[in-house]
Amino acid sequence: AGAGAGWEEEDGATFWMAAQDFFGFFGSVFVNRTFRDPWQCVRRCGVWRRGTSKTAGTAFGSPDPKRPGAWLANPQFQIHVKAKTTVFISLSQPDARVRGATREWNSYDAAIGFVLVPAKAVRDKGARLKRGDLTAVSAFAREREVSTPYTLQLNPAHSPYLLLAMTHQPDQEGEFAVNIWHKSPIFVRGGERVASDRASEEWGPDEAP
Repeated sequence: AGAGAGWEEEDGATFWMAAQDFFGFFGSVFVNRTFRDPWQCVRRCGVWRRGTSKTAGTAFGSPDPKRPGAWLANPQFQIHVKAKTTVFISLSQPDARVRGATREWNSYDAAIGFVLVPAKAVRDKGARLKRGDLTAVSAFAREREVSTPYTLQLNPAHSPYLLLAMTHQPDQEGEFAVNIWHKSPIFVRGGERVASDRASEEWGPDEAP
């Protein structure tokens, strides 16, 4: 198999392993996707909080027929595009490894996920939104990071879009970060800016929605 794939014996970090040996020792495979020019990234942070008698909450969980429309009160980020734009979106929570030695390295209390939907659909339908009205829905998982398994094509005809970050169950508190990788300029409202946001700067003060 190695010879057929062009493998040559040398002192390096590449080696071959039988499939039965691999699956006998490893239960997970993690693939790191890298983005190079012309990709750029907008990063925003936010917090899920339970509501109190004095303050409104931001942790309303995922869409649930028993609580129609409640999920729309989760943290929202507006994404504006002025040309057809390819994006890749991920949502992450703090690394479990920094939470103390008593916690397993990949153990998370909250299953996290997000929904992307045109803002007009939310204004027109509100709690009556159907799955077909949504642009994308990530899987919900108790992982450090979730994303859609593919890139998305955003259309200026449907701009702005709303990105709603949420936990699967309501009233689960925690911090999170949204990463939006894009090829063409975008403008994002909401959350706390984390890194240099060249995308917003490219719009200019008179062009920002």
